[in-house]
Amino acid sequence: MAVVPLHLVQWGAGPASLGAVFGVVGVVSMLSMPLGAMLADRAADKRWLAVGGMLCSQLSFGALALAGSYEAFLATLVVSNVAAGLAAPAVGALMAEITPRQIRGQALSVHRTAADMLGLVSPVALGVLADTYSCPLAIVTSAGAMAVMVALTGAGSLGSSAVRASLKGSAPGRPPS
Repeated sequence: MAVVPLHLVQWGAGPASLGAVFGVVGVVSMLSMPLGAMLADRAADKRWLAVGGMLCSQLSFGALALAGSYEAFLATLVVSNVAAGLAAPAVGALMAEITPRQIRGQALSVHRTAADMLGLVSPVALGVLADTYSCPLAIVTSAGAMAVMVALTGAGSLGSSAVRASLKGSAPGRPPS
């Protein structure tokens, strides 16, 4: 989202337009996340919802670089955020499901810290990329990097049932014997 305002400026977007865009994104998230939570609670295998939804979100975000108008940009951003809103609850549920009980707090802390670090670094890095080359390149780079991370996370969760099985029966705070 760091480069969204930079890209919208080309269509003359001012503070009111930017505020409207971020307001729409907030409403879309508020409406799609409860549905995503219901889907995550019903999904036998949350990986498909989590990984599939987040990949759809990132592909849609990358398509923002192709938007030819403010309206097309906003519609594509809405699609990206609906996909993210549907997938986000499954990501959290999957993480809780595959992480051994005795280290869930640590895992959530690492996850949140990594997200915060990304939130600190990406606006600066993407801003430099947008200033040096172009906003569309920064958008595609951001979406591509996130899609790779989502795919790697999804692939890593494939071994989670083996990890869970090996830790079953071990006492909290103590490694399995």
